[in-house]
This record gives sequence, structure tokens and C-alpha cells, in this order.
Amino acid sequence: MGAVAWGTGVSALIQARQLVCGFGGRALHQPVDFEIHRGESWVLLGANGAGKSTLLRTLLGLQAPIAGSVKLQGVEITEISAAQKAACLAYVPQRALIPEGLTVEALLRLGAYRDAALLANIPKVMEQVNASAWRELLVSELSGGEQQRVLIARALVQGAKALVLDEPTAHLDIANSQEITVLLGQICAAGLSVICSSHDPNDALRLHANVIAFLPDGTLEIVAKNGLNAALLSRLYGCDFAEIFVNGRSRFVAVEN
Repeated sequence: MGAVAWGTGVSALIQARQLVCGFGGRALHQPVDFEIHRGESWVLLGANGAGKSTLLRTLLGLQAPIAGSVKLQGVEITEISAAQKAACLAYVPQRALIPEGLTVEALLRLGAYRDAALLANIPKVMEQVNASAWRELLVSELSGGEQQRVLIARALVQGAKALVLDEPTAHLDIANSQEITVLLGQICAAGLSVICSSHDPNDALRLHANVIAFLPDGTLEIVAKNGLNAALLSRLYGCDFAEIFVNGRSRFVAVEN
């Protein structure tokens, strides 16, 4: 790879062009174009097996697309070093393996793997996710919601421009799920991009996010902020949805036929 003017004159953090994701040579959807800019939030919605995790892994460069391209700051992801990817994207997987005996601070220190100078981020990040009191606690002894906060903190220590999260509210109770979504909204408001998958369309509403909807016919529909509606969600999940308003805020609920 020759010298690259990394990020110079490029407005999009991530650019997908005629992108098709899949595995084993099998495409999961039709070609799609989209751009993600710094400070934007995006939520991927769709049924199990629709391709949400596969798209996230493709954007991260962890697997190759079936067709099309992904660029980070204007450079093909295949031409980018691991260090450059880490400077752009921090990944929070759905099922993170946490070694026994690791304290919160020790886990956060792992986020500085690409540059020891990033260790200086730890106190600020702990405060940002309201985890300062957990510094010496074992991660394995925290609750599910607390562990998710710490995993997000580890990603923030990495100093990337975007967080990529695979179903960050999965396996959490309602209160913890809402707290995590609020935290992600605060992170986005601070200037980072947030890209996540979810089964809950209300996560997209809380994040004021653009949406990539994985429809059952293999098409991906790009929905701008506040563009979700009950008809689209009914097509998406194969059950009826209704839009309700709580304290003046729109929310979607699945209803019985």
C-alpha cells in the first residue's frame, strides 16, 4: 500500500457502495449504498439470521463482502492496517469473553493496546460511563448491565471515531436496556458515531438514529431519522405493530393479530 492521505477531504467515516454481505458465497441481501458520518447514529433492525451481525463484521473488515466495497475515511478497508482500523472503529461484540480474575481497570487497560498513551483516557472514560467506583472490582462479579457499561468503556479507551456494537441491549432487563441506550446517545452527542444492531425498534427512536432495515425479501431499506413507521416494522418482523405516544414521545409496540 502506498502513502495514503488518511481522511483528507473525506466527509464520510464509512462508505458502502453496492455492498452485498454474506458467507459461504451466499448473499444475504441485495446491493446497498450508504454513508456514515462522524457523530451519526445508525441502528440495524431485522429478524434473527437476517444479516445484521454479518454486516457489522463486514464494516469492521473482519470478513470480506460478497460484492461491492467498504471504505474507511475514503480508503478501501482491504488496504488499511490493523492500527488504522482500530483508530477508526471500536467493536463491542454481543458475547464478549471476559477472563476470570480481571478487574474493571485491567479490562479498560486492554483498550489501550495500540498506544500506551491511551491509558490516560481511563479515568475520564470511567467517569463517562459512571463506573469510577468499580475500578478494583472483578468484571465477572458485575451485573449484566454493569458489564455492558464496562465493555463500552473499554471500547472508548481505544480512542476510535466510532463504536460498533452487536445487540448491546440483548439479555438486559428493560431498565438496563434503556440506560445503555441513553449512554450510547450521550456518546454520540459527544461526537462519536454509534453503529449497532438491535431487535428493538425503540432503540432507534431513543438514539434518533438512521436505520438499516433487513426486510425478509432480502432488500435493505435505509430509513432516515424519525422515518420508522408501524407498517415497515410489520413487514420487517412479520407481526403487527402499533405506534403509541408516551409523554409526547413515539414508541412502537407489537400487537396481537
